[in-house]
Amino acid sequence: MHEKSFNRGQSYIRRLTHLDGAPLLNVLPQRTAKAADQLSETLSPEQKRAVQAVAVDITAAFMQTIKEHLPEAGILHHRFHISSYFNEAVHKVRCGEHKELMAQGDETHNGTPQLWLYHPENFSPQLMEQFSPLKDLQLKVASA
Repeated sequence: MHEKSFNRGQSYIRRLTHLDGAPLLNVLPQRTAKAADQLSETLSPEQKRAVQAVAVDITAAFMQTIKEHLPEAGILHHRFHISSYFNEAVHKVRCGEHKELMAQGDETHNGTPQLWLYHPENFSPQLMEQFSPLKDLQLKVASA
């Protein structure tokens, strides 16, 4: 189960496909729990038993449907969705810590937001030069 945007804006469909490139199994236009249930109900009992894993977005509707209709299936999430959750968490920690430090007159975090969202092995030499003094300051964001 996966959502796919189409047209412009926030228009999505729910689709049911094989991961191995087999043909599309089903498509529904809604982005609801009911649509996720309807997709699952298109599978026969034999097909449901054969499902080993399901790749889905991190959506409550999908998660609940899988737990109810495919309880033995493993759940896989796309790296993009996992990364976005981690990046949001790091951003919130950095913002909170920045606010605390600024209240004390400490501008350590000024100009550093992007530094905390990349792995240091992906830094350019200029970013590494900017990051190196920060990594030893025992900042909360470094732990995040």
